[in-house]
Amino acid sequence: MLDTVSRMDFRANAAARGLRTTRSFLVGLLVPAISNDVFSRIAEVLEEDLRHESVGLVIVSSGWDAGGER
Repeated sequence: MLDTVSRMDFRANAAARGLRTTRSFLVGLLVPAISNDVFSRIAEVLEEDLRHESVGLVIVSSGWDAGGER
């Protein structure tokens, strides 16, 4: 079977795996403004750490809107 997987150049699909396991392997980060140096650095370090764990990062900026953050 592994020979067939190799020959067919099979690559696992994370989205399909998530449907089966009910885990997305994603972490969400909500920041007030991604353009702010502090928040962009936090996102950069977090993304790097998560990548080593094969976890993706989704970043959303609220634009300093407290209502949007809720």
